[in-house]
Amino acid sequence: MYSKVDPLRAFRKKDEVRDPHFTCGMVHFRSPGRGLCLLGQFGIKTDWQKPPNIVFPGAKENKKYMILMLDPDAPNHPEGVFYFHWAVANIPGKNLKTGGDLSKGTTLLSYAGPTPPKGTGQHRYVFLVYEQDNPQGIMEKPEKRAHFDLGRWINPLAKRHPLTGPVAGSQFRVPAE
Repeated sequence: MYSKVDPLRAFRKKDEVRDPHFTCGMVHFRSPGRGLCLLGQFGIKTDWQKPPNIVFPGAKENKKYMILMLDPDAPNHPEGVFYFHWAVANIPGKNLKTGGDLSKGTTLLSYAGPTPPKGTGQHRYVFLVYEQDNPQGIMEKPEKRAHFDLGRWINPLAKRHPLTGPVAGSQFRVPAE
């Protein structure tokens, strides 16, 4: 079941790439401009202008999942508040397991590729995967991208639509130009 423990604890520090206690599974993703990406790998923002192909080999075929993409390094955002880049819910496990068509899910927030502002250093772009424990779909869209408080959005959401996780996560990094 979902807990109120900080889901981004594995990605809290800029130089920290992975906390081995963070997930029971790893998300793999392919950039349209780069190919398969490894955890913590650097890229350039033009590699990520289109949504990546997400693969979670540990997905259960009979479950649904929600994927979030966040920037914890957005300037002028206090800890725990992020820039929200993407949200897709109700993704069939069979599609996520093989890297299939995410359009079978419900887009809660359209994809916005990385845009780290000049002079802000490298930014981490974090993917979190939640397992939906309720067969009813999630349709509640976040109100904003900037200054997004993940806990304030997901805690009430998880009460209405039980979630497990995050069950997996990963990140890539893009330097500001």
